[in-house]
Amino acid sequence: MVILESIIILYFLFGFFYALYILLFAGDAWYWFPINMLGGPVVVIMIVLKTLRGKKIPLLK
Repeated sequence: MVILESIIILYFLFGFFYALYILLFAGDAWYWFPINMLGGPVVVIMIVLKTLRGKKIPLLK
Protein backbone atom coordinates (compact mmCIF):
# COMPACT_ATOMS: atom_id res chain seq x y z
CA MET A 1 0.00 0.00 0.00
CA VAL A 2 2.89 2.31 0.73
CA ILE A 3 4.25 1.77 -2.79
CA LEU A 4 0.89 2.66 -4.35
CA GLU A 5 0.62 5.82 -2.25
CA SER A 6 4.14 6.81 -3.27
CA ILE A 7 3.37 6.29 -6.96
CA ILE A 8 0.18 8.38 -6.69
CA ILE A 9 1.99 11.18 -4.86
CA LEU A 10 4.78 11.21 -7.48
CA TYR A 11 2.20 11.21 -10.29
CA PHE A 12 0.37 14.22 -8.84
CA LEU A 13 3.62 16.06 -8.11
CA PHE A 14 4.83 15.55 -11.67
CA GLY A 15 1.39 16.56 -12.94
CA PHE A 16 1.43 19.72 -10.84
CA PHE A 17 4.82 20.79 -12.16
CA TYR A 18 3.81 19.95 -15.73
CA ALA A 19 0.58 21.95 -15.42
CA LEU A 20 2.43 24.86 -13.83
CA TYR A 21 4.95 24.89 -16.66
CA ILE A 22 2.17 24.83 -19.26
CA LEU A 23 0.29 27.59 -17.42
CA LEU A 24 3.32 29.86 -17.22
CA PHE A 25 5.02 29.26 -20.56
CA ALA A 26 2.49 27.82 -23.03
CA GLY A 27 -0.27 30.34 -22.52
CA ASP A 28 -3.10 28.00 -21.56
CA ALA A 29 -6.00 29.46 -19.64
CA TRP A 30 -6.11 28.96 -15.87
CA TYR A 31 -9.11 26.61 -16.04
CA TRP A 32 -7.04 24.02 -17.97
CA PHE A 33 -4.74 23.62 -14.97
CA PRO A 34 -6.57 20.64 -13.36
CA ILE A 35 -6.89 18.87 -16.70
CA ASN A 36 -3.19 19.35 -17.42
CA MET A 37 -2.38 18.18 -13.90
CA LEU A 38 -4.27 14.90 -14.31
CA GLY A 39 -3.51 14.18 -17.96
CA GLY A 40 -0.08 15.77 -18.31
CA PRO A 41 2.00 12.83 -17.12
CA VAL A 42 0.18 10.51 -19.54
CA VAL A 43 0.97 12.88 -22.43
CA VAL A 44 4.63 13.02 -21.45
CA ILE A 45 4.86 9.22 -21.28
CA MET A 46 3.21 8.91 -24.71
CA ILE A 47 5.64 11.44 -26.23
CA VAL A 48 8.66 9.68 -24.72
CA LEU A 49 7.50 6.27 -25.97
CA LYS A 50 6.87 7.57 -29.49
CA THR A 51 10.25 9.27 -29.54
CA LEU A 52 12.04 6.13 -28.36
CA ARG A 53 10.36 4.10 -31.11
CA GLY A 54 11.64 6.56 -33.71
CA LYS A 55 8.29 7.98 -34.77
CA LYS A 56 7.77 11.66 -35.49
CA ILE A 57 5.57 13.59 -33.10
CA PRO A 58 2.83 15.55 -34.87
CA LEU A 59 2.87 19.24 -34.00
CA LEU A 60 -0.44 20.84 -33.17
CA LYS A 61 -0.97 24.34 -34.54
